[in-house]
Amino acid sequence: MGTTDTPAPTPHLLAAGAMGGSRLAYFHHVLGFFIIAALTALPLLGLARLFWRGRRGVTLLAFAAVQALLGLAVYANQLQPR
Repeated sequence: MGTTDTPAPTPHLLAAGAMGGSRLAYFHHVLGFFIIAALTALPLLGLARLFWRGRRGVTLLAFAAVQALLGLAVYANQLQPR
C-alpha cells in the first residue's frame, strides 16, 4: 500500500557501521551514547533551571545538538585512516 519510511541513522550508528558493523561495534557506540547522555544531561539540566525555566523545548534541542555533535565527532574519527 504505502512506502515504509526508515529513519535516518544516528551519528552513533553511522560510526558503528564505519567500524565494520559488528555486534560489538554497535554495542560500544550505543553504550557511548548513554554515557554521553548521562554526562551532558546534568549540566544541561542545571543551565535549563537557570536560564530556560519552563522551556523544555530549548533544553531538548540543546541536548540533541550536543549528542549529534559528539556523535559526528566519533564518526569522523572512525573515518580517519590508521
